Amino acid sequence: MLRLLQIRAKKGIDIRVLGKAGPCGAGLRVQKLPGLRLHVRALIRDGDTVFVGSQSLRALELDARREVGLIVHDAASVKRLQEVFDEDWAKTDLGKKEQKQFEKEQKLAVAEDVAAVIPEG
Repeated sequence: MLRLLQIRAKKGIDIRVLGKAGPCGAGLRVQKLPGLRLHVRALIRDGDTVFVGSQSLRALELDARREVGLIVHDAASVKRLQEVFDEDWAKTDLGKKEQKQFEKEQKLAVAEDVAAVIPEG
């Protein structure tokens, strides 16, 4: 599963993981959620589908255990889970760094727009 996520990330798909991925997660944006121990297994795909269940992405859980999970397409449920994920991601070190970079880029874009409308002369 991690190899598939790495392939998607190399193709430009936004892959973010809250939790641990170990050395097999190299190249993925993986962050530990500060202050909480995660027990949920959830995947949000394309903002329209969510998997929530007990299944980890390790071979043991994928191949040798009976696990349970639900795939949800309900727009309100998917939206809420995305909001919770985004709030949690923002609390991580990488999430904070990305937010600062975004704010910096926004300020530069506004400054460029202002500079573009100042008349000469």
